[in-house]
Amino acid sequence: MFKGEPLTPPKGPETSPEMLADIGRCIIAWGVLEREIGFAIEDCLQLDDDLGMSVSANLAASGKINLLRSLIGSLDDAFEKSVHEALDKLAGQTHEAAQSYRDFLAHGQPWPVKMPDGEIWVWAKWSARKGGLKANIRRMREGDFKHMADELTSLVAKWHVFRESMQEGVGLLKLMKKG
Repeated sequence: MFKGEPLTPPKGPETSPEMLADIGRCIIAWGVLEREIGFAIEDCLQLDDDLGMSVSANLAASGKINLLRSLIGSLDDAFEKSVHEALDKLAGQTHEAAQSYRDFLAHGQPWPVKMPDGEIWVWAKWSARKGGLKANIRRMREGDFKHMADELTSLVAKWHVFRESMQEGVGLLKLMKKG
């Protein structure tokens, strides 16, 4: 049996408690964001919590947003035009955040890059599609993770405001259901 050279042990970038906390804030914020979208779906469906949650529990954020858009579009008479417009804008912002922040953190890989004056770390999100291997590479610094966390937290607040704006329509749905 051929015995090759031992593999180099894996290593990652140096981290600080602040950097790790910001990454954790990003992960938590995304979970809360998806929960807010799920609540908006439940509001439209007028189902009890468990049944309402089961409708979207296995959907990715994009699937939840598409379902919510479909529901609000189907229930057009119950919702003001401003609700449709706000949802379109928020869907776009959420899609951008998913690509720029969530997917990058969840699927990005830290890589060391040797420079003349030392080593830096970059994060690479790889994809293999027609045309070959492609990478989105970013040099991430500690402040970048804080920015991501702040942006995602702000997006969560926007989803909550959106849910509040749709409550008049939800009230109409409840009245129609009773009648």
